[in-house]
Amino acid sequence: MMKFEDKFSLPLEWISDETKRIVESCREIVEKEIIPVRHELDEDWKDHKIYDKLLKIIMLDFGLQCAPWPKEYGGLESDLITACLCNEEMSRGDSGLSTAAGCINWTFMPMLAPNPNPILIEKFAPLACQTDRLFVGCAAITDARSGSDVENIDGTHGKYIATTAELDGDEWVINGHKLWPTNSGGLADIFAVFCTTNPGVEDDEAFAIIYVPADTPGVKQGEPYRKAGMSGDKNSDIWFDNVRVPKENRANPKPGDDAIAARMFMNAGNIGSSAHAIGIMRNCYELVKEWCDTREVGGKLLKEHSMTASVLADIALMIEVSRSDTSLLSKII
Repeated sequence: MMKFEDKFSLPLEWISDETKRIVESCREIVEKEIIPVRHELDEDWKDHKIYDKLLKIIMLDFGLQCAPWPKEYGGLESDLITACLCNEEMSRGDSGLSTAAGCINWTFMPMLAPNPNPILIEKFAPLACQTDRLFVGCAAITDARSGSDVENIDGTHGKYIATTAELDGDEWVINGHKLWPTNSGGLADIFAVFCTTNPGVEDDEAFAIIYVPADTPGVKQGEPYRKAGMSGDKNSDIWFDNVRVPKENRANPKPGDDAIAARMFMNAGNIGSSAHAIGIMRNCYELVKEWCDTREVGGKLLKEHSMTASVLADIALMIEVSRSDTSLLSKII
């Protein structure tokens, strides 16, 4: 496949020179490392031999693992628009890989914003920034019984969360069953677990996000699911059986603040998903346009036929509008 230039517009007043450099470098990695092997990736759903290599290139060699963390720990303090544009570029190459990479950093957002937790940052930032190994996060949100309703914080206020967290002295005791979070199935080093401290109540103060290292006694992960595509997005069941972690591992120590962080967290995730979709559509457009630029029908190039040109224009317009909207929302948050 030929190398494509990004000819779609960006709101340049919102994008720093550093962000431009990061995104351009990310695009080069996608062209060099991901696109040449992407037809092999679907069969890598279980072993993740190719995916793990690509994740190390993106997160360690390129440095995206350091992106959200404070500079004093070796982080970059990158903003959401930088993350979205990098996710968009990675999705051009493989949407599953982009999802896995994006969720690594997304997992730590509740401890970083809007109220940074200095204890947890000091505890986990060095594992992400001062290392030569992947430090993979996994947001364990969906419950086996309540599905994805738990994501709607404003609608449910934690009422349907089935995974419980009970304070026993200086430790949280966690019990529950989570379904299919990205980077489960043996990949993650740490989980951000959506819990309730008072099951069945509709109360923001009972909502908790607690960080659980994957090797904690009582944590069990199932085999990864085999899916139709998105193989880089490794998913499995996770069981928590009387899992004990320090009290300080709650994202925000003040009751109610985890719900505030979760709203911002889910909004950022939705915007990141928009960036994934734009990257996929950009690559579809590039492939279709390449075909229309080089194929003749009825004595002229496909792109010179009015109906074909109209379809290409509609796709390009939607990419432009979607990118502008996603960029705006990422700046608002």
